[in-house]
Amino acid sequence: MDSDADGVQDAGEVGLAGVTVTLFNGDGTATGLSTTTDATGFYQFDDLQPGDYYVVFGAPSGYDASPANQGGDDATDSDAGVGGQSHTTTLSLASTTRP
Repeated sequence: MDSDADGVQDAGEVGLAGVTVTLFNGDGTATGLSTTTDATGFYQFDDLQPGDYYVVFGAPSGYDASPANQGGDDATDSDAGVGGQSHTTTLSLASTTRP
């Protein structure tokens, strides 16, 4: 919850529970995976193969996540882009290996 609308999750600004997070392949195809954030705003996808991925956050009921209400500097802010889409991230084999 970006209560001061600066686009950065500052100390004291808590995550939102119950937000649907859908995972997509980097090419835009659906993975068929989605989850919901917990009470602290945390979410996780397990057992992913190496590749490019991005997530799309559903707009929680009662919140306006439109681009006009997302402040901050795109180089440092933590908000998703248009339509709730994150940047694409590359998951490497090294990052998928557990000890």
